[in-house]
Amino acid sequence: MDIKTTTACIGLLIAAFTASSALAADSGFYVGGGAGQATFRDEAPAIGDIDESDMAWKGFVGYRFGGLIPLLDLAGELTYRDFGKPDGITFKYEATGYDASALGILTLGPIDLFARFGVGQYDVEETINATTTDHDGSGTLYGVGAGLRIWKVNVRAEWERVEADGVDNIDMYTLNAYFQF
Repeated sequence: MDIKTTTACIGLLIAAFTASSALAADSGFYVGGGAGQATFRDEAPAIGDIDESDMAWKGFVGYRFGGLIPLLDLAGELTYRDFGKPDGITFKYEATGYDASALGILTLGPIDLFARFGVGQYDVEETINATTTDHDGSGTLYGVGAGLRIWKVNVRAEWERVEADGVDNIDMYTLNAYFQF
């Protein structure tokens, strides 16, 4: 490789690094919320498989550590969730909870692609054939999503799975908006 080719390659690498850093999100606190749908999946001994949905919502606060690594950001989030109250003829579920999660975010200009992993404390009230059982316990959550940053306002769509005591799993699909300070 001659000196001109080497210089051009180094210049391209510096330009790519500078451009990707400029497109990274700013670091800082943010607050937001979202709404969508939660789908409960469970295997109830007396009635079989349950796969039922209801409206769900969440509120969250977080901190984004922007620009640490080109094209990659990290964030931490605290969330309150209300999974709704799906019911049928012989069953009813009601679930809420708090969780903390870490997000790994791939920044592509104003578009974010992210994955999350966290743990939380969930309360699942299960009524099967008029017998109610309250399950309070910890659980894990993970998910993926995509977002769009427009100045300090951000919108994102995401899928999250919560594995909590009292139900096999809860899938939550939400459309969210948040403001970054």
